[in-house]
Amino acid sequence: MKLAIHPIDPHCSVFNLPRIVKDERDLKEVLSISNSTSNFLTLCSGSLGANPTNSTIKLVKDFSSHSSFTKY
Repeated sequence: MKLAIHPIDPHCSVFNLPRIVKDERDLKEVLSISNSTSNFLTLCSGSLGANPTNSTIKLVKDFSSHSSFTKY
């Protein structure tokens, strides 16, 4: 079984509910939770790009070499 996390879109609070994964810090935190080969990350340029503080190109470059990045 593979588990993946998808960034939240929009990056800002909706109905006062916190956004779980919205930026580099959140992506790093999720990946640090488990070193399992079943723990994956999905980089969605639309979701990450919705946050104006993100550099989507930098995030893709930084995380695409990570072993927990899903490659389709």
